[in-house]
Amino acid sequence: MKHADLPPLPIGSVYGPSACATVQLYLAVLEDVSPEQAQLVFEHIKSCAQCRAELRLLRQVARCSGGWRLAWSGGFSSGCC
Repeated sequence: MKHADLPPLPIGSVYGPSACATVQLYLAVLEDVSPEQAQLVFEHIKSCAQCRAELRLLRQVARCSGGWRLAWSGGFSSGCC
């Protein structure tokens, strides 16, 4: 993956629709980003209920599909389908 194709991640306490859209984009390709980028994603998720909900949904889909997983477990879990 070309990391230059991704928008820059929000740093610090930046929130709002644009920041969340960027973080959710990174969630979709999380297995392919650098550890530093993943850390910024999860720093945002810790403080953002909307992005935590998106992570929960992605993890639920991953569990239900059986073949795809998110690298970070972070304690956010929900039941499968």
